Amino acid sequence: MRRLICLAMLLLVPFTASYAGNKTVSPQVDLLSITAHRIGEKTGDELYMTITTYPSEGKPSHYRIPKFPSHWMADKLGQINDIKLWKESIKPDQAVTIVFSLIEQDVPPWNTDDLIGTIQLHLKNVNGQIESKWHVVNFLAPPTIVHTKQGTAEKFDLVSEDGHYAVYLLMK
Repeated sequence: MRRLICLAMLLLVPFTASYAGNKTVSPQVDLLSITAHRIGEKTGDELYMTITTYPSEGKPSHYRIPKFPSHWMADKLGQINDIKLWKESIKPDQAVTIVFSLIEQDVPPWNTDDLIGTIQLHLKNVNGQIESKWHVVNFLAPPTIVHTKQGTAEKFDLVSEDGHYAVYLLMK
């Protein structure tokens, strides 16, 4: 009887290990804060972010935060914190690329919106663990690791002729 129990336990161990590596994960990216270093317009910048996702399987998606017609005023950025930008489930061996763009809103058709900067995040589910790689399209310096009360965040300096902003993102 003991041998039967030991044999059963030995057979279950590999099954349990392989099952743990094949789980779906649900990472989340939060906007912790935005800080203005230089505002592009004399009357103040009106900001929003667009989030575009490109999953390895399925259709891309695109949305805006805050939703149109809302925006964040540059002089009120201190009130913006802990905003969930993205959260999705990633199945085993699948990946997603997420593009976060900070945009200064203008009044069409006379003046089009201005791109401040773009951050790209590539996530892949490898054996139930998330592999991540950040990439900044236009930047002054590579992202900086910042320790916050919410966790270890990434600080990105996004710069264009239309402004200079520090964006703090946290992946959970």
